Amino acid sequence: MKELDFWHPVIQSQDLKDKPLAVTVLGKNIALFRTADGKVGALEDRCPHRRMKLSKGKVEGDRLVCPYHGWSIDRAGEVKAPIHNNEPMRSCATHYMAAEQHGAIWLKNAGADTPLPQLHKPDHRCAFVMRHRMEAPLEVVLDNFVELDHSVTTHLIFGYQNVTQASAEVEVDGDVMRVNHRGPQKQVSLPLKLMFGVKEGDWVQVPTEMRFSPVSMISEQLWTNDKEPGKVRSPGTQMVIYFTPVTDDITDVLTFTFVSPKLHKMMTRMPFLGRKVLYTLVDYETKLDQEMLANLADKDPNLRGMKLGRLDKPLGQVRTLVNRIYRGQPQPVRVAESA
Repeated sequence: MKELDFWHPVIQSQDLKDKPLAVTVLGKNIALFRTADGKVGALEDRCPHRRMKLSKGKVEGDRLVCPYHGWSIDRAGEVKAPIHNNEPMRSCATHYMAAEQHGAIWLKNAGADTPLPQLHKPDHRCAFVMRHRMEAPLEVVLDNFVELDHSVTTHLIFGYQNVTQASAEVEVDGDVMRVNHRGPQKQVSLPLKLMFGVKEGDWVQVPTEMRFSPVSMISEQLWTNDKEPGKVRSPGTQMVIYFTPVTDDITDVLTFTFVSPKLHKMMTRMPFLGRKVLYTLVDYETKLDQEMLANLADKDPNLRGMKLGRLDKPLGQVRTLVNRIYRGQPQPVRVAESA
């Protein structure tokens, strides 16, 4: 199975308006357009006539019109040309399946028999989706998101106070990798304590599940405290993150934030204190990751030569599963030596 046989989120729905939009997914240049009745079309960004970029054209009804000679193409790739009296032609343009879900536009190869992924809790609602472009290959971006060692020095609220007591338990079950992160919660400001219910002496647990068809992860933060044995607290949020390769060296990260019914009700009543604050925090924390990845001295995804620590266990498994499931290329992964 090819990578683009899986559904990939590519942009936020709000970014596609009346004009066509050019996107790149897995090195393929694609023109997105929205028809007069609001449906989304996706075509190879190259007119079959004289190779003009279709993303420079315009939408008329349910067709995208090339700006060069006026050839028009519908969502299924049917081509019409003025010079041929606008009768349907035998040749078709390359098209992709497109769908909208949770405020994002998703793409896959036409004819691929794969359903849209549904990873969130059934009773949770999508509060927002955001996209961040990471200047790094897919595996290197996944390394950043699958380990929490860096959270001590990189993040504001997310992660550990120190790593000496932190742990990461890794389990691979078929096509799914589960990582259970646990460590002492880092100190946060009083407003954030009140908003998320963080208490002194809390330990944070981050159960994470990674899937590779497409590459995605689902996680949430849970808190426990020795003063409240057996009690697990949750802020009512669930993060579902998709990793969409743009090219071999660039990866888009689309983060879907789902909230519980209770939190959704609160956010509806107090949108500024709820949704806007949560959006700002998720955006800020993700931009910190974006900055770290941009400043890596070497972005080679090969682990050879690295001195990995005890919390880096998932890195080798990620590469094995990406190759086997996502790329369909089973290859042994050489694990770097431990520090």
